[in-house]
Amino acid sequence: KQLSQILPAIRQHLRLSNLRGLWIDKNDCHNSEYGDPEDNYLSFVTGFMGSQGLALILMDRAYIFVDGRYTLQAAKEVDLGSFEIKNYKRKIIQEFCEELNLKDEPIGFLSTALTLEQYGFYKDLCALRAMDETCLSSLWQDRPAKKYYPISDYPISFAGKSRDAKIQDLQMTCQKAGVDGVF
Repeated sequence: KQLSQILPAIRQHLRLSNLRGLWIDKNDCHNSEYGDPEDNYLSFVTGFMGSQGLALILMDRAYIFVDGRYTLQAAKEVDLGSFEIKNYKRKIIQEFCEELNLKDEPIGFLSTALTLEQYGFYKDLCALRAMDETCLSSLWQDRPAKKYYPISDYPISFAGKSRDAKIQDLQMTCQKAGVDGVF
């Protein structure tokens, strides 16, 4: 879909979900600053290609928060008729949310894209509601294909011990602690 069609589709989803808005963070489920293109929902929704950013889509307005490194880039890549650029500083985001009176408003977020620490910050700004990423992935018709990479052993010269030796050490530690296993 074209960027001009994405915001109305997101807003329709928000209406049906009884949400006032949606946070879209640049991070992926691995908290990667430079994640794979197929996980970059921020870029998909806004057009912004920088390595850090955050969007807040509300029913009547949309904002993108970027730090000083990306102000000029965002102005070139983002549709300024659809998004207002804001500074990506926690204090500014907090004051902005207070100004919009979001404290008790239900705002969605992609459950795979926030760290626990980020969740703690945002939950103090609004009534967070976890959303599955299908609300956005269903709109992303030309989404890049997921890449899979082979798994290989990390060289012992760097790891210090073989995988088997580390597993045995862990099993012994669990046995001494009287536990069945660890995550």
